[in-house]
Amino acid sequence: MRVFIFQSVLWETPSVVGDHPTPRSGHSFTSCGDRFFVFGGCGRVGGKAQAFNDIIELDTQDSDEFKWKKQSYSNPPPPRARHAALAVRLMISMCRDSDDLKLTGVTHDASL
Repeated sequence: MRVFIFQSVLWETPSVVGDHPTPRSGHSFTSCGDRFFVFGGCGRVGGKAQAFNDIIELDTQDSDEFKWKKQSYSNPPPPRARHAALAVRLMISMCRDSDDLKLTGVTHDASL
């Protein structure tokens, strides 16, 4: 992982710990302050294509060590890729197509 530091106009490589997401494409990466959330996407598991509905958090509050953490939650939306996600207050909402116009919400308390 590389991080661009605006103040110094340099790219840096932070220390990153935890279980990072499996390789994927078509996922969303949503910012909530110093925390970022990867949701869904598609990739390969055991050589077979698979869509995901997992949420993995990247906590960047400690600039010396970023932390990946898989989040657990109940009642997840179905696996999806090529969707949009937006943080609104304490909720991440996502929409993929006209079937999702109700905005499937994944609530996450950003104050934790």
